[in-house]
Amino acid sequence: MKIMSSKLNSLQKEVLSLMSQGWELSQTMGLNEGRCSLQEGGTGRGGKTIDIRATTVFKLEKEGYIEFIEKFPNRIYRLTQIEGE
Repeated sequence: MKIMSSKLNSLQKEVLSLMSQGWELSQTMGLNEGRCSLQEGGTGRGGKTIDIRATTVFKLEKEGYIEFIEKFPNRIYRLTQIEGE
């Protein structure tokens, strides 16, 4: 299990927290390529949406906290296993 690093900023920690509560992180792959967002209940399901900077997603992926499942037109991310906060 990966232990959450204290090097993460508060926004990065909040993204991980929301994902653990069922929010889905996605990045568009079409016309709006690079747009990243969190959506409550899953992408395209009509829940509340929060825009996320691509740099936040890049950091979380690079550090191993999230991984992606590529789907067109969105790249959908899921949490890797995390221990602690």
